[in-house]
Parts: sequence; structure tokens; C-alpha cells
Amino acid sequence: MPNVLLNHEKGIWKKSVASTNNYLKENKIEQGSWISADEQTEGRGRKGRSWNSFGEDKIIFSGKIRFEKVKFPVSLFSLLTGCAVLKTLIQSAPEIENDLQLKWPNDIYRNGNKIAGILIECEQEGEILDAIVGIGVNLFGKSIPDDLKNGGFLLDKKPTDEFKKKLIENLINALNEAVVLVGDEKSIGKEIAFAFEKSYLRGKEIKAIQNQKI
Repeated sequence: MPNVLLNHEKGIWKKSVASTNNYLKENKIEQGSWISADEQTEGRGRKGRSWNSFGEDKIIFSGKIRFEKVKFPVSLFSLLTGCAVLKTLIQSAPEIENDLQLKWPNDIYRNGNKIAGILIECEQEGEILDAIVGIGVNLFGKSIPDDLKNGGFLLDKKPTDEFKKKLIENLINALNEAVVLVGDEKSIGKEIAFAFEKSYLRGKEIKAIQNQKI
């Protein structure tokens, strides 16, 4: 059987949910479905951290994808998802392409400020992998909370409803393309090169800890 991609016709729209990822899990929503909410009250990031969307306009989105035969590391799909989100934001706001960077695998920055985050949660049984991809984007706002001074917004002016709808459509297309690319060895190199070119960490000194050693 083929992979189950996100279906444009299987969207769920909510005013408010605790977590869009949890909504897809707890309600046993079928693969290929996705949800967009105006607000989530218990947003989560990686490693148990909270995800705080702020501003007047935002994208809060989760989609449920199924891989029928997993023969790749999940971390690779995570990186390709980061590339997909970045490409979508560039497509939506091409005039600021040079301002946008990927802090792989899961954050998007504009001019050094975090504007988007990604949380992928997986359940695997044999070669079948169900992945819920959660994405939050701060589109526009007039102020930034004091405790989130490194936060920012994609746009400098308020977006239209049509802009937000089109962004979600493009995001679904880009995520589906990432599902296809993860199994295409010839294309993976191009995606990794794109991630390197757009890397927020490129040229920076970083600290890594392995086996309790720096």
C-alpha cells in the first residue's frame, strides 16, 4: 500500500483546542487528516517544552501522515519537514527570503528571532509509521511578551484570511512533497544542501554534549 499523504479535503477547523497534535491522537482521526486552530491552550514543543504562539495572527496546524514502509531514520523526515516549512514561508513572503533561516530540525527564524516551531510525534508498528506533524507560525503581532524576547513574526503587516488559507494549502503540498522526497535518495542531497545554505547555525560556534562530555 502507498503512503497516506495529507488530503486537502480532510481538514478540521477549530476556534480553540488544548493541542492540535493531541486532538488528532485522542480523537483517533484517520491518516491524511489535518487540523487548523485559531488558538491552542496547551501547545507543546520538543523535549516537553511548551510552545507559545502569540500575536494577533498565527498558524496552528497539525497533520497526520502514514508511511507504509519505513526504511529511513525519522530524523531525516524531521529535517525535510523543516525544509518544507521554510520553503512554504518563503513562498508566502518571498520579499523576506534572505531574512529566513532554519535552525534544524524544528525552528524557523527571521533576523535572529524565532517565528515558527515544529513538533513531530511518531508511533511505529513494524514498518508502518504514523507521524503527526505539528507546526506553529507567528504571522503578525504588535507586541512580543517579555518572557519571549527572542520571538518574532513572519510579517510586518496584518495578513488577510485569504493569505492564511493559501499558506495552509501550500504547507500541505510541501509536507506531502517531503513524504515523497524522504524515499528518494537522489533528492535528499539537494534538500540537505538547502538546509545547510539556510542554516541559522551556519558559521556559529555551538556546544554539544555526548556521553556527559562537552
